[in-house]
Amino acid sequence: MLPLLGASNLHREHSDLFKATTSSIKQLLGNGKSQPTDAGPAVVYKNQRIELRPNESVLNGLLRSGHAIPHSCQAGACQSCIMQADENSQSALSAHSQAALTPAQRQQGLFLACCTVPEQTLHVSLPDSQTRPVTHATSSDIRPLAQRVMQLSLACELRYEAGQFVNVIVDSTRFGRVQRSYSLANAYQTGAGLRLHIKCLDDGQFSHWLTQEAQIGDEVTIEGPHGLCYLTSDDCDNPSMLLAGTGTGLAPLLAILETALAQEYNGDIHLILANKTAGDFYALELLQSIAAQHQNLKLHFLVKKNLEQEDLVQDEFVIDDVKNSSKANNLLVNADVYQYLKQLPLDLSRASVFLCGAESFVQKMRKACFLKGASLKKIKTDAFVAS
Repeated sequence: MLPLLGASNLHREHSDLFKATTSSIKQLLGNGKSQPTDAGPAVVYKNQRIELRPNESVLNGLLRSGHAIPHSCQAGACQSCIMQADENSQSALSAHSQAALTPAQRQQGLFLACCTVPEQTLHVSLPDSQTRPVTHATSSDIRPLAQRVMQLSLACELRYEAGQFVNVIVDSTRFGRVQRSYSLANAYQTGAGLRLHIKCLDDGQFSHWLTQEAQIGDEVTIEGPHGLCYLTSDDCDNPSMLLAGTGTGLAPLLAILETALAQEYNGDIHLILANKTAGDFYALELLQSIAAQHQNLKLHFLVKKNLEQEDLVQDEFVIDDVKNSSKANNLLVNADVYQYLKQLPLDLSRASVFLCGAESFVQKMRKACFLKGASLKKIKTDAFVAS
């Protein structure tokens, strides 16, 4: 039979239990002092703290909170969403968030908001005009290059490297502010302005502005230049070059080609253009004219489908090129571009390689060039991402 506890013993045990419980609670709560909660990363913008959701980028967090942050592709390609971290936050930026930026930009604490998923709180702002250069231009010429490709020429003075791109901002009466990224299609020359090759899409906002609203003399805002896929003096020291692209990926390749030839580069240059149909090609006559003046330029036009009349009629400009060519029967080759590269008698071990166009093409072609002997350090790419 268990002994009965006296009232004093019972009170003492209850008191000891209460003290122990109170002590444990105080330990958990820090003796009544407020403790920081184990909150996830956040971004502080314009004095507003925004808690980020798991795996949410800085850009998406800010957009979700109603902030108007410039952006376009949301894939790190266009660099429209460049932001700046304050001095105390710069050490928390990941290499991925700054991978596409120049050393000078990284040193200033600039980063791509769409590529930044922070592990701790970041204090950020939009960069000022000195770190985000803006140029005002006017449209000087608008002309078709193909059924779905337009050339927009802009009058302005902007220093850039062959192969870079700019962000073009226009005011559309239908869509308001529209911003897209386009590669520069001409070699830099004082007073020459800028030329852009634009693929027109049925539901594209910029396409609508260009084809339905744009007039000669319209004001256009330019941000940039951006991009690391450009020609350098080191590239011209290599004995050969491979330029390969799809669609309007020809634009930056054309600027690189013109610049290299203007600098009297005498190594072999192989230009490969690969498209699904003959209607996707343009500027063939121009390229043939350049090749006729420079024997070191080799042209390779590859089409996936069989070269049939229904393919040709998609593009009257291509038809003109083909009809005016004395090599019409050999102009377009029906071949897979990756298999074609394997068989091409070209040593890539000491070649400069530039790949521009559709993202899937750039990724596969980069691997194919590496397997053919190209150094990854000498392969420069510009993947076009739909926005």
